[in-house]
Amino acid sequence: MRVRTVLKGLGIAVVAAVVAVAAILMSVDVNQYRGVIEEQAEAATGRDLSIGGPIELSISLSPAVVLQDVAFANAPWGSRPEMVTARRLEAQVELLPLLSGEIKVRRLVLVGPDVLLEVNEDGVGNWALDLPASDGAAETAADEAATAGRQALPDLQLVRVEDAVVVYNDRSTGEKRSLSLAALEAAAQGWNAPLAVQGSGRLDDLSFSLAGTLGPLSDLMNTATVYPVVMKVEAAGATVNVDGSIEAPEEARGIDLGVAVSVPEPAATARAFNAAAPADLPALRIDGRLSDTQEGGWSVRNLAASLGDTSLAGALTVTLDGPRPKVTGTLSSPLIDLAALLPSEGGEGDAAGAGQSADMPSRLFADTPLPLAGLKAADANVELAVSRLVLPDGMALADVTGKVSLSNGRLMVAPASARAGGGTVRAEVTLDASSEAAPAVALTLRTEDVMLGRVLAEVGQGDLIQEGPADVRLDLTGRGGSVAAIMGSLDGAAVVSVGQGTINNDAVRSWTQDIALRLIDSLNPFASKDKYTVLQCGVVNLSLQNGVATSDRGIAVQTPKFHVTGSGTVNLGTETLDMAVKTGVREGAGLATANLANLVRLRGPLTDPTLAVDPLGAARTAVSAGAAIASGGLSLLAEQVIERTAEPEDVCAVALGRKPAPAPAQEQQAAPAQPSVPDNPLDAVKGMGENLGEGLKGLFGR
Repeated sequence: MRVRTVLKGLGIAVVAAVVAVAAILMSVDVNQYRGVIEEQAEAATGRDLSIGGPIELSISLSPAVVLQDVAFANAPWGSRPEMVTARRLEAQVELLPLLSGEIKVRRLVLVGPDVLLEVNEDGVGNWALDLPASDGAAETAADEAATAGRQALPDLQLVRVEDAVVVYNDRSTGEKRSLSLAALEAAAQGWNAPLAVQGSGRLDDLSFSLAGTLGPLSDLMNTATVYPVVMKVEAAGATVNVDGSIEAPEEARGIDLGVAVSVPEPAATARAFNAAAPADLPALRIDGRLSDTQEGGWSVRNLAASLGDTSLAGALTVTLDGPRPKVTGTLSSPLIDLAALLPSEGGEGDAAGAGQSADMPSRLFADTPLPLAGLKAADANVELAVSRLVLPDGMALADVTGKVSLSNGRLMVAPASARAGGGTVRAEVTLDASSEAAPAVALTLRTEDVMLGRVLAEVGQGDLIQEGPADVRLDLTGRGGSVAAIMGSLDGAAVVSVGQGTINNDAVRSWTQDIALRLIDSLNPFASKDKYTVLQCGVVNLSLQNGVATSDRGIAVQTPKFHVTGSGTVNLGTETLDMAVKTGVREGAGLATANLANLVRLRGPLTDPTLAVDPLGAARTAVSAGAAIASGGLSLLAEQVIERTAEPEDVCAVALGRKPAPAPAQEQQAAPAQPSVPDNPLDAVKGMGENLGEGLKGLFGR
């Protein structure tokens, strides 16, 4: 017998067998098995499975079974009778592989599934099946059957879900989520072939789409094989790419994924998540390697994040096995530009200060509660190094280093150091919100040889001062749940000392809103005569108690021609000040002036102080000083508010406490050229004060 004849006969036999099977199936009413299917499902799950529509069977080399109006019962305590419903379930199976006991599902389609996942008040999910108890032998047999079943699972080639809704409702926490799928499709050439996945839908109100490749379905059953994952997800204008592997997908363990996040328009993306962000934020990019840890946490290696020109790199680990999540790691950056990232608070003309009274804030320190509750949500221990940090006002810090630690609501930044204006800055900050008491704040700050001129140049006022090395010493503590409360409770000391420099008098009058510089200018008897003022030294030495800063001759400015000294208080709680200021001029400086010591008083709210004559020290010359303001302006005031000295005292050394203050000088008589004092000096002072207010209306940007 020829081989060809044998093969031909076998082929005819196979075709005949298929035709016979098809003829048998065609003659069988599959609906008669509805009850059997429902009974078997209930026996396996403990819940009812109902098929409301007809069961259809199409016969071909790939017969298809169609079930309509399928429903799977919910838990007895559920909010509705059905846990899952579906309008249509279609399965198409290849016929010929069945002859060898192999099940190949060419297509599995689920149309209109409606899935309710809910958790009751005891934390039990409705997907937990109440199966009947069995003895040990039965459980062993069941485990063996399950293992054998996994090895003999159908070979799925295409799974498609259309028009699906999944609702999650947790009654124990109140969390509710909703997922709708317009379409989700997974296709593979076989059980051992990679699985291509794509789909789109909405998570709550957020639209998304996804596409990627997963490992073969057979790898899910093989614990010795690492499961590969390549996926791209797009939502709210952002794109997330994932590329890596998972050792145990069923347990979500052994994760090692490269993650790349791209957000071209962060403001639009933030709005999609009901969050606020500056409208002009540049594009955001985050890359890193995400993996789980043996302690049950997560780590990010090779972290690289950028937001415009700002970038950050390093590694972070989140540990979850303690009383609170804890973040540890190191971060570094060549540039963090807060001036470009944070929203601006005013227009380009704000720096001028003139005519801006309507825009000046009613308070300097906000009284809104600080978000301190979040300090107890996690612990942290992170080291940070930034080559260049640009602050919101444009000031730049170089070589910034710091260690941030957070433990049960106690935040500490220590030690921290930076370079600014050619000098060094060192600081330690503590914010303790660990107890029920008002949060406690402590600040220690030191600077050395920071050039004030360079700092002002970085914030756009480079013409004000040249040089001017500044040393700052702050030792402050306070309590409160808002900035205003903390400022109103400060205790400690604040000392600022400035060395030799040059002040541009024209620039001070034209640009700065700084109270100290404007005060120096207004009390400078040479401001209208000299373009520049040579600064020998300047000091602000304040002692703070319960939010009130006090200075006893602790404010001083010294130049080769004159000096200014001041005493008084600044109440940070009420945001007011009351300072008495006098000017001394060297003998032979070219001014014929009277001795009117302690004549000027700076007082009122910090946002809008006024400069007035002190009636207790100036009654005899009130009329002449008032006339000076009315007729000549600030320079004439300065020529009146002075004290002549043969040699200027070292007012800076006195302000710093290095020399004792000189004894009060004997009261001098007014110069003969001064007008006589009126019968009621206080009335004259009142009228002079009104003239003074008009003459100084523009002094502080008013």
